This record gives sequence, C-alpha cells and structure tokens, in this order.
Amino acid sequence: MEVGDWVILGGFTIVHQFVRIGAHGMTGLGSVLLADQPPFVMSEGQPARARSMNYEGLRRRSFSPARVAAVKAMHRALYREGATLEQAVQRIAALADATPEAAADVKLMTDFLAKATPQRGILR
Repeated sequence: MEVGDWVILGGFTIVHQFVRIGAHGMTGLGSVLLADQPPFVMSEGQPARARSMNYEGLRRRSFSPARVAAVKAMHRALYREGATLEQAVQRIAALADATPEAAADVKLMTDFLAKATPQRGILR
C-alpha cells in the first residue's frame, strides 16, 4: 500500500495491500479500496468509487483558484467525458501548458496515472 501526502482516510476504510492512494485524496467512512485512487479524488462505497475531487482539502491547503480550476479540469477529463485512460492522460497533460501555475499538480496526476497497472486499475 502506498499513501500520498495529505491523504485523509475515513474511519474503517479498508485498503487492499497493493493499492495506491494519491496525494490530497480522501475516502468516506467504511470505504473499501480495491483499485488505485488518483490524486485529488474523494471516494466512498463498498467497493469504493470516485465521487468528486477533494475541493475542501484543496481550499484548506490554500490552493489558488487557478489550481483548483485545473484540478476540476483533470477530474472532468478523467471521469466525466467518457474518455479512455490514455485519452484522459493526454487531456490532463495539456493542462500544464494552459495553466502553468498548476503544472506541478498536473505532473503529480500524470505520474500517478502512468504507474497504473491493468491488474489493479484506478477508481472509476
């Protein structure tokens, strides 16, 4: 198990031994993580599913509006546009040029997604 910085695990969260949880993520009470949870994602359920981005956590860590907008765009590309993982990674990578202030956040996400394995996958 690999847990990124600033992750908040809800009480009684169960995490499979090989699952990775990306930085700034959050899980709901009693979640069961069987797949990797990308950075900035908030999940819940048994098995867990991605529900939203961790906007409150980003606000508490003083993310600028431009960085929050970039995180929102990453979430949209990954979960809301019906794209394959490869297509979503390409769209996310393009955000670094569009929002230079969020380049480090984009790199965090693309590096995490590049390590996703077909056996485990990511929360969808």
